[in-house]
Amino acid sequence: MKKAWIVAFVIALVPSAAGAVTASEARRQLEHSLLVKGEIETDAQGNVSSVTVEKPEKFPPGLVDFVTQQASRWKFEPVLVEGKPMRARSVMSLLVVAKKLPNKQVSIGIRNASFGRQAPKQGEYVSPLDMKPPVYPRGLAAKGVSGTVYVLLKVGRDGSVQDAAVEKVNLRVLAKESVMQSWREALSEAALETLRTWRFSIPTTGQYADDQTWSVWAPVDFGLFNEEGKPVDANGNAVADSYGKWKTYVRGPSQPIRWLLEDRPGFSSDSLEEGGVYRAEDDKGPKLLTPLDRG
Repeated sequence: MKKAWIVAFVIALVPSAAGAVTASEARRQLEHSLLVKGEIETDAQGNVSSVTVEKPEKFPPGLVDFVTQQASRWKFEPVLVEGKPMRARSVMSLLVVAKKLPNKQVSIGIRNASFGRQAPKQGEYVSPLDMKPPVYPRGLAAKGVSGTVYVLLKVGRDGSVQDAAVEKVNLRVLAKESVMQSWREALSEAALETLRTWRFSIPTTGQYADDQTWSVWAPVDFGLFNEEGKPVDANGNAVADSYGKWKTYVRGPSQPIRWLLEDRPGFSSDSLEEGGVYRAEDDKGPKLLTPLDRG
């Protein structure tokens, strides 16, 4: 589906470094995404009965209608309660992606989504105790290299991180592919070095209390922040709330994680907001049966 009025973007929004990148290469590599949060309700048959977008006034004209129309055509696996299909309400997080095509048109679509039931009560899932932020590699910071590293952690019963793996790295600066790969590796190493030292409290009640391990996503953003941990621009000025604004980046290749047992249709880690931790267990919400771009 093409809606040129939804997004306008300029290649220069993402700086180039360490080697020339042509305009055609930039158009091929750049993606522009918009995170949309809200709720979705399904009936006993798994059909979508309502879609609600959080803070709709923050989005460009027409985008809320686009999301609502697409989501209303989805079909989910019915939610069972004591073996009986029931109506259900789930929180949703969608990633709307725009790419510029060779014919100067814009392709718009919902590529990634996560669906979850309401957050577990305190004590029902692992929660962070010590989340020391990773050290920004000085050489990359000096070059203005920034991006987001999507890490999956395996937490053991003592609350320590037993394993950690990077699924992808999205960069916000352009260069030759070999250079960008070296940046992805450097950011990944910096993230893993610190995240392996994180500690969590383990669940004491609920369905996860007897598990031996738990998995959590931790998207780590490498950029400029002030002393309060809030993002700033190159001049040190605070950046306004990014919800409802397009982000421009070069999406990195996804790497399989050997101990992530379930591949949920329609889910991708870059539909999660940076700076938080998110559970990655089986009951993240209703299972989507149809493609995200159906209709």
